[in-house]
Amino acid sequence: INAEYGEMQYPFDVESSIEWMGKKCDLIFVFFDPIGQALCKRTLNIVERLNEYAGDKIKFYLSKADTAGSETDRQKVLMQIVQELCKRPGLNKTGFDMPTIYVPTLAGDKAKCVNQIEEVCKDIDKSIAHTLQSILNTLDKDANTIVERIDQEMETDQANGRHNMKAHSWWLLFTTLAVGLLLSIITQ
Repeated sequence: INAEYGEMQYPFDVESSIEWMGKKCDLIFVFFDPIGQALCKRTLNIVERLNEYAGDKIKFYLSKADTAGSETDRQKVLMQIVQELCKRPGLNKTGFDMPTIYVPTLAGDKAKCVNQIEEVCKDIDKSIAHTLQSILNTLDKDANTIVERIDQEMETDQANGRHNMKAHSWWLLFTTLAVGLLLSIITQ
């Protein structure tokens, strides 16, 4: 643990690894935990850097919402998170949305808040459908390019075949004439 910042140390650069993954993925989920230290400096720094080039991919969620206590406590937690995010210009967005989610099987009957985990599933489904459509569009374009290239190669091959047949015919004609001429000279 780094005594200066109170952060865990890893044998690799965590921030760079997360940023690299953020550039590759279609969605970035940021889960804020009402019990843990979700607003630690390291987390917010990484989210702010990801927001610079992937702001449209980032989705915020209050996870373990069932453990946040009463509705008033949950609202306080949400307000604290929003205040911390608003302190950072890159994360200060209009139309900010942070659904509350929890794992229903772990919550039992004690959960007293709305579980919006279906929104997470819908976001994932939308992203998969969009990515799949993009892949299919690319596949269609690539298939058309391959078909065009095959057609071009077949036309070139047919043209070369016609040229070779014509050349072979002329060779056969001239060879026959040459042999005939030689035979007529030899027989005289």
